Amino acid sequence: MENGPLKGLRRDLGFSQAEMATALGMSTSQYNRAEKGFTDIPRRVWPRLGELGLPVQDILKQQEDFKARTTARLVEQIKESVIGKRRK
Repeated sequence: MENGPLKGLRRDLGFSQAEMATALGMSTSQYNRAEKGFTDIPRRVWPRLGELGLPVQDILKQQEDFKARTTARLVEQIKESVIGKRRK
C-alpha cells in the first residue's frame, strides 16, 4: 500500500505510531487503522494534525481515496459472487 499523508507526516516528525497516536489523543490501534486508510481520521484530531503540518485537504483526500478503494473492492466482490452463482 502506498504511503499516505499520515505516515509521511509521522516519519517527517520522527515519531513512532505510538508517539503519533499519543500526540493526537488516539489509541495506537486507532491511529494505525487511520494511517493505513482502513478508517476515517477522526475530525476531532484534524486541528492537531494541522498544527503538526498536515493540511485538511490531505486528510480529506486520504479519506476519499479510502472510500473509493473500498467501494471498488465491494463492487468486485459482488460481481464475482453473482458470476459464480450463474456458473453453477
